[in-house]
Amino acid sequence: MKLVELCEYYSPRGGGVRIYIENKLAAARQCGVDLFVIAPGAENREERRAGGRIAWVRSPRLPLDPRYHVFGRAAPVRRLLEREQPDLIEVSSLLRAPGIVAGLPRTVPRLLFLHSDPIASYVESPLVRRLGRWASDCIGAAGWSWLRQLAARFDSAVVAGDWLANRLAAHGLARPAVISLGVETDLFRPALRSETLRRTLLGACGIDHPEARLLLVVGRLHPEKRVGLLLDVFARLRERLPVGLCIIGDGPLARQITRRAGREQAVYFAGPVRDRATLARAAGAPLLVRPRHGERRHRARVVRG
Repeated sequence: MKLVELCEYYSPRGGGVRIYIENKLAAARQCGVDLFVIAPGAENREERRAGGRIAWVRSPRLPLDPRYHVFGRAAPVRRLLEREQPDLIEVSSLLRAPGIVAGLPRTVPRLLFLHSDPIASYVESPLVRRLGRWASDCIGAAGWSWLRQLAARFDSAVVAGDWLANRLAAHGLARPAVISLGVETDLFRPALRSETLRRTLLGACGIDHPEARLLLVVGRLHPEKRVGLLLDVFARLRERLPVGLCIIGDGPLARQITRRAGREQAVYFAGPVRDRATLARAAGAPLLVRPRHGERRHRARVVRG
């Protein structure tokens, strides 16, 4: 079986989607699937990976985050699709790729993979503070209409969690299939927790309390990740408990987060950490915090380790 995936969120310097694609290539090799990934990049080139191949199509950079590109002209992408003759086409981004595939004759099954809630991330959350709830909901309704029409041009959709499948279904989309992406439990597990690293990170937060808790956030520093909301919640939490917050990541908001972390008490911005073993030990923090989209009131969720 040959699977061709169009993924505009894939970048050699990316975060979660990069790891997703690399793990998918490894899984494809184990399952006997020929995986061919088409991604936008700085130049036209192809490279072979274990489990498949990646074709980079020269494309313009994303203005907000220059590490990423977005497909420009449809013709180069469609030529690759015609050359490869796939058994299944998967689209895992919502920029130019869905329109490129939706405009093709429906001779090959096509799948839409939604990694997140696009309407909450890019419409409702950014607009609610600026325009208010009513205007945000009105514009969001137009966004949901667009997404319903787009999804109807695909044979099926897949999401990584029941919460997103339920939300999409509540807004009129055919309920997607749910395939959990999971966690690399051989690398990220409580047994690898490092008490020395925990104390070091708490010290970097300016916390010297025997019962202090360490909160950890790891991710791409992008508006959709809502790290600003997290800092707002943390400011209230530290009034009640001895806690420190460590932020690990990089992205277009890195400078803004650096400045704010310098003003906040008990916050340490570590920047990007490339060493996976260090990340695994840091992931042993008692609390992992992630801001959450997709509800009438946005909130931050705390997950106990």
